[in-house]
Amino acid sequence: MEVHVITDQRHTWEQICRVARQAGPYVDRFHLRLKNRTAREIWSWGKRLLEERWLTREQLVVNDRMDIALSLGCRGVHLPEKGLPLSEVKPLASGLSVGRSVHSLEEALRSERMGADYILFGHVYNSASKPGIPPRGCAELARIVRAVRIPVIAVGGITVENMVEVAETGCAGIAVISAVMDHPRPDGQARKLREIARHFRKTDGEIPDAKGRSQSCKHRT
Repeated sequence: MEVHVITDQRHTWEQICRVARQAGPYVDRFHLRLKNRTAREIWSWGKRLLEERWLTREQLVVNDRMDIALSLGCRGVHLPEKGLPLSEVKPLASGLSVGRSVHSLEEALRSERMGADYILFGHVYNSASKPGIPPRGCAELARIVRAVRIPVIAVGGITVENMVEVAETGCAGIAVISAVMDHPRPDGQARKLREIARHFRKTDGEIPDAKGRSQSCKHRT
């Protein structure tokens, strides 16, 4: 089972580099999701994270910018629900694992048919990033996990306290924003999430690379 950390537009470079440096050894994927930043800024920040060895190319995922992901030579690109069509991205995404955010069973099935390597489903619980929108819940998450053959990563309001309930749905991993990015001890939180994930880790739940091979992140020690 994988642990993903996602940034958002609230986070400064100082916050991102602090979390990457401290929590990087304990997470499988680190998503640069920076809607309010220019392409040059996202590329520059990603390049610095790799050069400083706070993250590996295997860990780094760029959200919504395949061009930057290819330029950095990182693991993957993650497409938002209203991003570019998977059918257009996949032929161009040489060497990239391509994920898609979904919010319903129909979207999950469609993304699978169009070639997504994994899907990110949520929000599972109430989330500060989705104010006023009712959560989908673990029952719907479990239904999607059963319906598709590709890995499902759960997102939205997930914490150390409720992660076991999420993991018991059979999902391939969890993704968090505030639980790690906004915590005063991101390393401690990431370590706890990783320890829970280890109990649920399955070979067939790992996200495949662009050639269809399951891979686990090799954590630095």
